[in-house]
Amino acid sequence: MTMRMILNSLKAQWVLVALSSAMLTGCNPSETEPIVIPTPVPTQLVEATPVPTPIAQPSPQPATPTPTPPAPLTISVPNTPTPTPTPSPTPLSSPTPTPTLTPLQLRTMIGKASVQLQMGEMKAHGLIFDQSGYILTANHLIPLSSPVEVFHPSGQSEIGLVVGRDETRGLAVIQIVGGEGLPLIQLGDGTLPEVGQSVLAMGFFSAWQDDVEVSVATVAATQSNEATLSRLKITAGLDPDTSGVLVDGEGKIIGLMLPDTWYRSGQTTVSTPSVLAVDESTLEVISDLQAGVLILGPSQSELGLSRSSPAHPGFPVMVHGSTVLGELTIYEITLSEVARGEKAHELLSGVYEFVWDPDPGTEYLLAKVRMKYVTGPTDGTNFIHQLYFKALSRQGVVYVTPSHFFPMEPFLNQALYPGSSFEAWTTWQVPISDQAPILAYGTDWPERGRAWFLLVSEAQ
Repeated sequence: MTMRMILNSLKAQWVLVALSSAMLTGCNPSETEPIVIPTPVPTQLVEATPVPTPIAQPSPQPATPTPTPPAPLTISVPNTPTPTPTPSPTPLSSPTPTPTLTPLQLRTMIGKASVQLQMGEMKAHGLIFDQSGYILTANHLIPLSSPVEVFHPSGQSEIGLVVGRDETRGLAVIQIVGGEGLPLIQLGDGTLPEVGQSVLAMGFFSAWQDDVEVSVATVAATQSNEATLSRLKITAGLDPDTSGVLVDGEGKIIGLMLPDTWYRSGQTTVSTPSVLAVDESTLEVISDLQAGVLILGPSQSELGLSRSSPAHPGFPVMVHGSTVLGELTIYEITLSEVARGEKAHELLSGVYEFVWDPDPGTEYLLAKVRMKYVTGPTDGTNFIHQLYFKALSRQGVVYVTPSHFFPMEPFLNQALYPGSSFEAWTTWQVPISDQAPILAYGTDWPERGRAWFLLVSEAQ
């Protein structure tokens, strides 16, 4: 090997070492020693086909379905036993309302059930209301124990016996001996008729005549109190002393006209018969009379109209008076509550911090009074006050109440229009020894009318 070849080989090795060193150190070789690097033959690059950028496509929307006509519904009957249908309850049959009868039909019906009663020279009328021959009539014409001769419309006569009487209501019940299956007229169910309701008033004008007075009437007012009787006021051109009955459109008795007029007071008489309503309490009394009960007492028209027959608490008294110009006034006055002694003192102490002690031997008596102004001049008021009342003994001695006493509230002091009412207390001082004093109305001025009440509690 020649020297040149050796040198060239060493030179090539040196160049490779230097190049490798430069690549390892990241430095360029010295410019003073240029390195000749053979130009590499470039490798032919294969160009890749560019991938196109995807274009965002809108989200596919569901296509609107074309409406398809519904398939016909096929009902398949299951192979199960057919259930037995639940039977519908049988509707209760409502009673067919009784048609309203004409006045002529009602008169015929009442005529068949009416009888004439004769006791010696005295005559009266009655109505058969029970198939066992019970007759309802007015008490004041019937003797206490003697037999009564009963005449039917056909002229047939029978013997009747008085089995019960109520002197407070003015009723009597007679039973025909052996009477069965007789024509009758039914009593009502105890419901009071409504104001404005049309009724048929059939009155026996005179017990000495066979005349029957018939009038179509209207109920003008009803008055009821649980502690006493129920009454009706009717508009009918009947004599005040007429006795008879009121019947409804079904021919049932709803009222009894009594000859002792309820509206009579003093010298003033309203031309209207007294009508006792056949309410539930009256029906109970009639049942008691059939069983032989005897109820004694002053007649209905007398209670509260005289000092000898004062009305008890709860019993309304019709008082007829007049204004200073002579115009008619009618008050319904009811003593509704009485308290005396310790009870009265407690009531007063509940109103006032200080209550005067009554005089020795006396005690407080409080009387609550209800005043209803029934009739009077429509263009003005009427005044009521405790001064129109007095407390007195049964012998007529007036008890003086000291003026410094505080009155119980509410105090009886009010102006009323016709149709209005007011309830308030009156305050009195009475002797402890008098346990049944009397409250008198109108003794200060006779034109007011008068009423008398027994000052006792309902329990007494």
